[in-house]
Amino acid sequence: MLSKGRPMNDALEPEFASVLREIMTTISSRDVGEFRSSQSLSELGLDSVSLAEVIVMLEDKYDVSLDQREIERIESFGDLQELMHRARNK
Repeated sequence: MLSKGRPMNDALEPEFASVLREIMTTISSRDVGEFRSSQSLSELGLDSVSLAEVIVMLEDKYDVSLDQREIERIESFGDLQELMHRARNK
């Protein structure tokens, strides 16, 4: 995990969850339900190829470039959200 602190309600920020839902429906026909920050990427069946697709789409959407070493440490949707926030605030 990238960070030890997580929101008490375990929900992703609404804007990020909406973008993520849009991306997930583009790459998978599976119903993703509601995202939780502690939810493992593998819970939704994201393998390294599909995670790479999600990352590229997020980078395009937010006009950022993520560091490969940080991407490799992503374990949960909360980690992914945190990484995107840091990239957008550079």
